[in-house]
Amino acid sequence: MNLKIEVNDSTNFAMQDSSCFAIEAEALGFAGVGMPDHPHTGQDVFERLITAAQDTARIMLFPSVTNPITRTVEELSVKAKELRTVALGRTRLILGGGDNAVGFLGKKPATTLELINAVQMIKAELAGTGVEVFINGSSPKMLEAGGLIADGVYAMVGVDPVVVNTALEHVFQGARKGGRDPESIPIALGLPVFMASSLEQSIEYALPYAFSSLKRRTRVFSRVLRSILPALENASNYTDLSKKDAWKLTEAMAICGSPREAADKTHELARKIGHTHFIARVQMQGVEPIEALKAYGKQIYFPE
Repeated sequence: MNLKIEVNDSTNFAMQDSSCFAIEAEALGFAGVGMPDHPHTGQDVFERLITAAQDTARIMLFPSVTNPITRTVEELSVKAKELRTVALGRTRLILGGGDNAVGFLGKKPATTLELINAVQMIKAELAGTGVEVFINGSSPKMLEAGGLIADGVYAMVGVDPVVVNTALEHVFQGARKGGRDPESIPIALGLPVFMASSLEQSIEYALPYAFSSLKRRTRVFSRVLRSILPALENASNYTDLSKKDAWKLTEAMAICGSPREAADKTHELARKIGHTHFIARVQMQGVEPIEALKAYGKQIYFPE
């Protein structure tokens, strides 16, 4: 099974070095690179993407994730066209509510309706350019919005097959409401990858992230996990969980293990759910982002 794995760039190098992650990702064989659109980084994501486009030849490039609150619809349309001029056929927009970015500026995230309206207007502006506009979703409403109106969906719902299938059904419901063929909607699944020298260490490393996702009760992941594991319902901190429940929670949210184990689990997940397009967040305990990317990528594409 051929995997299409794109990766999120968590580096924040100076502009002259900002494409280093993308260059390495392309060399390893990854299909694309997303960069965060967060005001607190002090850098403009589209400038970074343009620099990466000039230094690469194959990979898809996209903001991961932008929003219609910190940027206007007109600005997003113009920026996408500018990126397209140097990354023809490999430019994508992904829009979400903008939780982290808008919070930094003291604003509220985009509502589902605001996001739908923004995507409609941007799609109209980009018609004929080949630039696809995805919606990033983790709640039922946002996932359905993606199926309803977007060119594709970036679903951040963890890696448990039951949760993933529940999320996909929300996308399909949105597609049916819009009179679209559900199977025609491209879906990229978010793939949190937490690696360490042992499985146990990687579980401990990923547990705070998994628990923070559980606490966001409007999200599909939280709703399904709390129904499957009642012991999670009343936990106020991950330290309240038994070791067994902590492991179950974490492995439902993230791919964990050594680089070899993480690669094997990625392939296993793809086989279980019959899905091959992922956008991965790759981390390794005590290791810089590019080195973590190399460790994972070599096991995915060049296993010994």
